[in-house]
Amino acid sequence: MPKLYFLDVAEFAGVAAVAAAQPGVRAEQVGGYLVVSADGPVVVDRRTAGVRQAVWYSSLAGLSGGRVTQFDKDALRVEPVGAAGSADPTAGATAAGAADVTR
Repeated sequence: MPKLYFLDVAEFAGVAAVAAAQPGVRAEQVGGYLVVSADGPVVVDRRTAGVRQAVWYSSLAGLSGGRVTQFDKDALRVEPVGAAGSADPTAGATAAGAADVTR
């Protein structure tokens, strides 16, 4: 289950709201963050969120249980890690691999 973390500030409110408005997506406030979670993919359209590119590219504060498959000037798309039918056999190891890189 992907969880997307957005800092709970006015600049990112539109991005979190568009993500949370999708069917099957839940949002909750945890500390100073808005946490958006879903059982399936989460797609956020930048123009629908109403933010410029500088805010857009700094909006995602964290991610768990998912893999970013698109993050460009148009959209952010996060797929669940190890999703059924995933073409990537290493998808379940993404988080561990990322942790090793930061050492």
